[in-house]
Amino acid sequence: MATLGWVKELLQRRQIPFEEVHHDPAFTAQELAHREHVTGHCVAKVVMIWADDRLVELVLPASRQVVFSEVRSLLDAHEIRLATEPEMQTAFVDCEPGAMPPLPHVPNVEVLLDEALATDGMILIQAGTHRDAIKLHFNDWLQVVNPRIESFSEPAGATHEELYPTEVLAKRPAQTLSPASEAELDELIANRERQS
Repeated sequence: MATLGWVKELLQRRQIPFEEVHHDPAFTAQELAHREHVTGHCVAKVVMIWADDRLVELVLPASRQVVFSEVRSLLDAHEIRLATEPEMQTAFVDCEPGAMPPLPHVPNVEVLLDEALATDGMILIQAGTHRDAIKLHFNDWLQVVNPRIESFSEPAGATHEELYPTEVLAKRPAQTLSPASEAELDELIANRERQS
């Protein structure tokens, strides 16, 4: 499948230089970094959330993960949750699930950029499919998107309770376990999350 026409059209209309990149399927931003032999620090990952009743697009490096408590505070939201796949498909009808480009596409969707993505160089963004990406200068992307810039991420792999899904927290035993048992439980939960 070719790079989505509207992505190229938007960048061409804004006279933004870019390079189309085609690769074997990559279903995560980190896989995209691996396929293209670049660091995850310069691959833009999109995470869609609901903040109370509004859809928000979070953009951060593939090498980092969202700290939801920070996002909740930044958005002054009572409740936040990840958008479901059907919700994302409704908003991004012409994109493959999980391959939304971090570009203006849906009206009235606020875009938050994590400052960890800022660079003087190039970034790589998904282009609506799992086989296509766009390489462009970060400052050009910034000019097109004009996101709100904040700090809401931490290195991928950090674990603390606010990142666990609610159903996992509900099943965790009380803190009466020995330190060794607690460590073992945390390892099991982390393994389960990696497999899903």
